[in-house]
Amino acid sequence: KLVGYCLPKFETIKDKVQLIWPKTKDRVAVFSFYVSQNKNFNNVWELFAEKNIAIRCGWHCAYPIHKSLNIPWTCRISAYIYNDFSDIDKFFEVLKELVIKN
Repeated sequence: KLVGYCLPKFETIKDKVQLIWPKTKDRVAVFSFYVSQNKNFNNVWELFAEKNIAIRCGWHCAYPIHKSLNIPWTCRISAYIYNDFSDIDKFFEVLKELVIKN
């Protein structure tokens, strides 16, 4: 259910945030994304940390795939049984704040 809830939210900001692979509901609730206008991933995770949201940013031990996709870095969120729709809403509020102010 959380995957189906996240995907349309990513779609609303696709001009500013690139979701990496697959964009279908038959996937696990792990989302890698790239904030295209932000040159430094530290700015991204710092904002989320300030809002008490844990995400990972960087190369995730996968630098070759980043290089082949011509993407300098990605951020990643994941949802599990302890997450709910309000967690997803909070994440997207912060993500939209980030892409609007940049």
